[in-house]
Amino acid sequence: MRPEIMETIESRPNDYPDVIGIPEWVWQRIEAYCSHRWTPRTVTWVVSGSGLFRPPLTPAVITKVEEWDGGVWTERLVADEVRDVSLTRITATVGTYDDPPADVIQAATLLTEYTAESATRKGHRSLTTGDITVSFNRDRRAMAQALQLSGAADLLRPYRRPR
Repeated sequence: MRPEIMETIESRPNDYPDVIGIPEWVWQRIEAYCSHRWTPRTVTWVVSGSGLFRPPLTPAVITKVEEWDGGVWTERLVADEVRDVSLTRITATVGTYDDPPADVIQAATLLTEYTAESATRKGHRSLTTGDITVSFNRDRRAMAQALQLSGAADLLRPYRRPR
């Protein structure tokens, strides 16, 4: 059994991986899909219940643990693990400045290329060659499903958030 996460507050990192041609919003989308973070930021979880709390984002280093004590947060010793909490606020530094693995960079590249290509299509195109006309309709969900349709999601599977 795990404590229930009642709230997650993830601060915006100072920067995202510096990979040429990959815009910041692509990293934001990838991180929304994954449990891994490639640049450091502060994350705070408010949790309650019994069991072992494990940060759902990685890599995480717990920096502060506070318990709710009838109107005030009281700091307690930081441990590698947090067990059997009443109402507890756990703060950690999540992410490192390590370079993203090659498969993550490839996923970011695929997503960037897919969205650039999709942006040039306005939902309907036709091509006429001689007597033949072929029409293409793009599904309205194409941008919402860009991670899946670009193939990026397959590459990100090892970094996916647990359900």
